[in-house]
Amino acid sequence: MPTTHPYLAQARKYEKPMVRFLRDLVAIPSESGQERGVIERIRQEMKAVDAFDRVWTDRMGNLLARVGKPGKGKKLIAIDAHVDTVGIGDRAEWKHDPYQGKVAAGKVWGRGAGDQEGAIPAMVYAARILRDLNVPTNDYCLLRATMSVNREDGSISFAGEIPEGAMVSLTCGDTTSILDAAEKAAQLALSDLGDSKPGLIFCYSCMARKIVLGRRTHEEIDRIRRVVGPSVPILGFYTYGEYCRMRCSGPSYLHNETVTLSVIGT
Repeated sequence: MPTTHPYLAQARKYEKPMVRFLRDLVAIPSESGQERGVIERIRQEMKAVDAFDRVWTDRMGNLLARVGKPGKGKKLIAIDAHVDTVGIGDRAEWKHDPYQGKVAAGKVWGRGAGDQEGAIPAMVYAARILRDLNVPTNDYCLLRATMSVNREDGSISFAGEIPEGAMVSLTCGDTTSILDAAEKAAQLALSDLGDSKPGLIFCYSCMARKIVLGRRTHEEIDRIRRVVGPSVPILGFYTYGEYCRMRCSGPSYLHNETVTLSVIGT
């Protein structure tokens, strides 16, 4: 018996949301120079599928998204599509409303459905499928807190080991990214529970995060509770270094400036 390729099988699971997404795109007029509305709808879907490491818009208004980290992996695959369309001409000549995205005979009909907005759902959901099937996209990244800077020899000391030859990116945290990360940590922790429900959560947050949040420290727990609900007990404390796995089945690593969650399921 022939077997279905896992990528195709996973794609079929997303057929309905992809069709819905394409119909939404077709329903938004996007003639050349008027693409802002459809760009925002694509950005919304990219955020919703929660598969991209970064989503951003360049100064020309192009929407870009990335899976994985720059400089990681043996291959770089780039795919693109334009979202502008020509006009609809004489509306009376259309068999179906050009801005309805009507589904008929197994196809979506409308302006841009084929050229080229039809490619967008496939591109966006391809990223989600990569995540679903645990396709490796890059090596893991670890956060390290800066402890001191030696201006004489140009060196920087960190609060954790930096492997020789590792690529280092200097970053600056802010309140928004700290709170977003707390919510993301809760989502990742729950995703490994399967059918179990969270019964107890151990939460360890870095002192550096506390310093940045100041009087808003309670918001970190508030964001976690958005995900786990109001009734799950949360225990924890602030630390000067956190040990946590990158994924449920992987080894533990030392982290700085992170919030780590250990969830016990029931």
